[in-house]
Amino acid sequence: MTLTATNEKRISYTQLNMFLRCGEQYRRRYIEGEIIPPSGSLVRGRTCHAAEEKNFRQKIQSKQDLPLAEVLDAFSTAWEEEKYSIAFTEEELEGQTPTAALGTWKDSGVALLTVYQEQIAPLARPTHVEQGFTVNFQGGYPPLIGYLDRIDDHTIIADVKHVAKSPSQGAIDSDMQMTVYDLGFRTAFGRTPTALVRECAVATKTPKTVVQRCEARSPQAINHLLCRIEAFLDAMQKGVFLPADNGHWCCSPKWCGYYHSCKYRQ
Repeated sequence: MTLTATNEKRISYTQLNMFLRCGEQYRRRYIEGEIIPPSGSLVRGRTCHAAEEKNFRQKIQSKQDLPLAEVLDAFSTAWEEEKYSIAFTEEELEGQTPTAALGTWKDSGVALLTVYQEQIAPLARPTHVEQGFTVNFQGGYPPLIGYLDRIDDHTIIADVKHVAKSPSQGAIDSDMQMTVYDLGFRTAFGRTPTALVRECAVATKTPKTVVQRCEARSPQAINHLLCRIEAFLDAMQKGVFLPADNGHWCCSPKWCGYYHSCKYRQ
């Protein structure tokens, strides 16, 4: 594959996904540097993740999960450090004041962590946590970088999500992020993973968990990803940033912090 030169020093799944979703959103975030404060959902996910990371890092050696109270304490510490950076969307506030919403969203994080630790964490057999990877391309082009949430038994990629609704059946089969993780695993370890697993803690009225599993990506799927990366880098060089259509699901204040100031919005 021949990649097109670009000024980017490195690329990530987050960048690639944002660009494919809406080029204008990407331009404002990564070219213009307009950083939007994180939503409540993003901070909840990030702080839950920090608590789970603490548990799994020690579990590599101990083979045992931390007591739930310690995991929740790690979450609380991370939440207190990040909560004042949150810019709640109107949908997240649900008529509450931002102060009241902070309590509501923290409580939901506690509930998600609790159900995850009770139902999923005991089954995890971590050998690597937050494993970094770098995929280099020939010709001096920017590398693709990322981190794998967890690797179980040296061969299984496990990705953890905290979501508002259950993923659709089979969603993992075509998910680009999991394809990126598969490629990253092969690059870091020189072998093919035995399985891709997504573990979801779902913020329903009564929190629940959903686990999806599939085989490693086919050579065709990996090649499709590389073609997308090639197109992405080519667009970067040419300065082409196509906006999402007004009717696209991501063109809404729920999903885009630039919505109200976007020149392409009707």
